[in-house]
Amino acid sequence: MEYTNNKSRLTGHAAVLVSCIIFGLMSPCGKIVMNNGISSIDTVSLRIIGGTVLFWVASIFGPKEHVSPKHLLLFLPASILGLVCSQCCFLLGLNWTSPINASIETTTLPVFSLLLGPIVIKEIITVKKVIGVIIGFIGTTILVMSSTLSYSGSTIYLYGDLLCLSAQFSFALYLTLFSRFIRRYHLFTVNKWMFLYASVMILPFTARHLAYIQLESLSISTCICIVYISVFCSFAGYALLVAGQKILSPSTVSVYNYIQPVTAISVSTFLGLAVFGWTQAVASIVVFVGIWLVLYPTPRQIICKTGKKAADSSTLTI
Repeated sequence: MEYTNNKSRLTGHAAVLVSCIIFGLMSPCGKIVMNNGISSIDTVSLRIIGGTVLFWVASIFGPKEHVSPKHLLLFLPASILGLVCSQCCFLLGLNWTSPINASIETTTLPVFSLLLGPIVIKEIITVKKVIGVIIGFIGTTILVMSSTLSYSGSTIYLYGDLLCLSAQFSFALYLTLFSRFIRRYHLFTVNKWMFLYASVMILPFTARHLAYIQLESLSISTCICIVYISVFCSFAGYALLVAGQKILSPSTVSVYNYIQPVTAISVSTFLGLAVFGWTQAVASIVVFVGIWLVLYPTPRQIICKTGKKAADSSTLTI
């Protein structure tokens, strides 16, 4: 934990919040794409390629930073955990399960981060933060499960769920291991190298399949979803996420993942694809109570780098 001014802290929270809202629409959009003739691994490729192109173009207008050879190597495992493993596992799992089930798995990210934080980076975890994560998890599970009950004949596909869980563990490990490292560089620098490494690893296996995609045969809704996945879920989502990572702690970033299923179900309800009743309303309130408990600092959390208690809680990055 470290000092930052109140404006920067609010900016970090806003950036992560918007990124998770963007990611919340990934499950329904990804399912639409995969149900219309594009495989899960090809969907990953489109997302990675879109991010690579956009971040390298954006870096032309960003600060020119020198990256040491040592740090170039560190971007490789960061890319493997944060992009390749997490995205491949999630979209492969989404292909074998429902968007509702995939939403349940996204809520395990804060739990994994809470477990890994003290072990890997000695992050201070308070009782209130643990209670907040548990409350948020319970609220999100109730919300998602109540929406699942509105569908007849829904089935949980074990392999798909396990892959989605693996994706969350991989991303939690990335947040924990590389949260301090990525703060050294601008968000464009971080993402352009991570996406480039991911493209190099994925394209040899998918380039031939991508070449056979017949764009003219795709529906307008499918094309819109592809653009959303390639532009918003890759470029905008990851840019905002890294911006928040540079300010907030891993456990704080991860708890915003509870927003994803809330977003997915809210949009589905708006489109008439789900029912939002009193159970969903109460569950949503429980979710935000859990988030508040994690994000609101306590005196025990307000510790400066020298080990002395800080004078002002507004300067703490949580």
